[in-house]
Amino acid sequence: MILLDTNVVSEAIKPEPHASVLAWYRALIGLRRSLSDLKDGDLRGVSAEYDEDEEWIVITRGSIVAACNISGRERTLPLPDGGERKVLLSSNGDVAIHEGELTLPGETVVILKSVQDSFGG
Repeated sequence: MILLDTNVVSEAIKPEPHASVLAWYRALIGLRRSLSDLKDGDLRGVSAEYDEDEEWIVITRGSIVAACNISGRERTLPLPDGGERKVLLSSNGDVAIHEGELTLPGETVVILKSVQDSFGG
């Protein structure tokens, strides 16, 4: 006979955090479908910068930048080419872009797009 812990079962069917994770994945899938730089299967144009000690990574693919701060503290990261960017998607609303740098709270990911290319898809 198998006994179910009702506390575990009730936790598994609660809408959060599952609903927000599902919404995040759907938003990412939507970006991938709508942005030409993310549709191209050629990975030769992908580059990455990281700082293992500061615990961040910045990945660039065409006009798109994905920046992740995996540390528990706020970090300031360099933006590739120092170009002007706009936020397409962020896991935390406290993202700041200033003079070619990106400031992210701890444990935050953000997807950016070049402003110069904002009409090109």
